Amino acid sequence: MRTITRFEEMNLTATQALKRIRVLAIAAAIAACGSRPPLPVSLTYSPDPSVATVPAAERVHVEVTVNDDRQNKNTVGVFGVDVTPGKGFLSGVPIATNDDLAKLIRSAIQSELSNRGFELGPGNARVVVDLKGIEGKLGNDSFINPRLIARAMVVMQVEVASSSRNGLYSKGIDGKDISTVKKGETASSALERALNYAIDDAVRNLMADREFIDALLATGKPVTAIQATAASPTPLASP
Repeated sequence: MRTITRFEEMNLTATQALKRIRVLAIAAAIAACGSRPPLPVSLTYSPDPSVATVPAAERVHVEVTVNDDRQNKNTVGVFGVDVTPGKGFLSGVPIATNDDLAKLIRSAIQSELSNRGFELGPGNARVVVDLKGIEGKLGNDSFINPRLIARAMVVMQVEVASSSRNGLYSKGIDGKDISTVKKGETASSALERALNYAIDDAVRNLMADREFIDALLATGKPVTAIQATAASPTPLASP
């Protein structure tokens, strides 16, 4: 086992000290602009055009409702410097959006359902989504490594029911993103990218859940009933 020399130890200590100075400098810069207005972000969703049609989906009409259960519906995170990853900030600026997230997520789910062959509107299935939280963070990777990291998470509760039965499906769904801020990327751009990816991830995690798809299909008209109706001969008129 190689022993670290005194010179290497001093060099390592100096490097750590420089990294800590850079972190403190970032924190000081953010603290100096603590009175700044919230950092604005614009959130969007891009449907996946390459998905396959779900067999028998055309027999199911789906009505989608999304409720935003968050207390502060305009704030979606904080821009600051982590003291310890996930355990707070030395200083921070709120991240805000004017986007209607309930409307955005509803549109995203509807697009994904439509692309898979489901019909939209009242009829067979009711999908109710409660948005529990969405949060983006932009901060350093650790106290001694000031690499900027963009993090985002979306948490929602999804329920499926039919006109005659509740509780066909009930599950918490989340979406995440953790990525290094690109060279030359602005804070708003990095946060938008992370938050949008987390929304995409949550919606696609829902669509990838076979239990969710099966719950929707269970509300449609059974194949046997359709086949029986098609096979039944037309009664002859009485002579």
